[in-house]
Amino acid sequence: ERIRGAVRRTLAAGEQAQLPARGLSLRATLPDIPIEPWQETLEPVIDAAGRSRTAALSESLGPVSARIRTRQLIFKARSFPDVTLSVRHGQPGQKNSVWEAELRSPQASGKGLYQPGTGHTPAYLSLDLTRLYIPEESRRRFHKIFSDTPAERLPSMDVRIGDFKAGGASLGSISLKARASDPSLKDHRWRLESFAARLPEAALTASGQWERGGASGRSLPSLKGSLVVKDSRRLLKSLDLPSDVVRDAPGKIELEANWKGAPQDFALRNLNGRLSADIGGGRFMQVEPGVVGRFMSLLSMQSLMKRLTLDFKDVFGRGFSFNSIKLNGTTTNGVFTTDDLVVDGSAASIAVSGSVDLARQSMDAKLLVLPEVHTEAPALALALANPLVGVGSFIAQFALKKPISYILATEYTVKGPWDHLSFEKTSAAPSAQNSSAGN
Repeated sequence: ERIRGAVRRTLAAGEQAQLPARGLSLRATLPDIPIEPWQETLEPVIDAAGRSRTAALSESLGPVSARIRTRQLIFKARSFPDVTLSVRHGQPGQKNSVWEAELRSPQASGKGLYQPGTGHTPAYLSLDLTRLYIPEESRRRFHKIFSDTPAERLPSMDVRIGDFKAGGASLGSISLKARASDPSLKDHRWRLESFAARLPEAALTASGQWERGGASGRSLPSLKGSLVVKDSRRLLKSLDLPSDVVRDAPGKIELEANWKGAPQDFALRNLNGRLSADIGGGRFMQVEPGVVGRFMSLLSMQSLMKRLTLDFKDVFGRGFSFNSIKLNGTTTNGVFTTDDLVVDGSAASIAVSGSVDLARQSMDAKLLVLPEVHTEAPALALALANPLVGVGSFIAQFALKKPISYILATEYTVKGPWDHLSFEKTSAAPSAQNSSAGN
């Protein structure tokens, strides 16, 4: 019904609804509701890229009040049980352009607000959710909404989620605050003022910005983040990653990154920045197969044990314990390079220099392995059993403080794709040859 240009409509299914004085009233209580047939109609409302269509829809409909209840919401062959969704627009006390929504379900619960932007005012999105669980098959949809939104139209945002899960990964509590400047300006800027994800075992914080044109005339998003880990194994398990790779290993990882284009143009091949890590004591577990397995087989140092004529199977058979891991490196066009990666292990220390191609998933590095030998029974057995080292080196270790580990150091070259790395041992590390020559 239309009275003096004003639309009056009511749609009801499964319950009664009164005809509003103006606008649209929708009430539905149904056993199941398939989403896909409604997608084209709802797209202009929920898609930030369709702001002009949203405004036109708002003007034609007038005030909107909707409440939908269903025992089963169906999307992409997946069922979401016990969903109640309420939507309000243009109601008394509201700004004309604001859309408000409240959702109750086992997967998501909380409130949201969306205000479409105008020519000089960016759009604004607010979410305050108790929980949000995104199934694996829906992640592509969320990514598509973000990637299809031009960077100039990214809204200002205030987001709070008490418990956030994506697929099998649990990301804990999430908070995000972002601000967009006038989208019509030549130097329009979208700034991530703060982002935080907190779990009992770790906390991630980040900030960054994107500026159209920028000082160099190019669009260059930048990001700075810090990850503080209390328990690496528990964190990997929360992220639905193999958690039997490492135990304990608290520490801090810091990252500075930038890439060409818009924020959603992120690609490993365009990544530049710096990475540093300071990890405390833990243990790499013996894991097969794959990259970790190949690396662990190196750490077991079977050939080195034969050289020492000692049996350390009780030390290496269950993995590799370490006191600390320290890393500093840079990334240029997706290739991470470091000459400052040191693993201080209880049975050996490992120094690494080389590069990792993140996009092609390959590496080319040299590893220097220095066994931890002390002036106790193992060192004494070594002095007696290995005439090439001899008693002189034992005395040097004991009296002159010259570490035997440098004499026994072994260098490895590691090359190839991550899933098929080749490990080759060189004849001896240069530092080992120099140390031996000094004796």
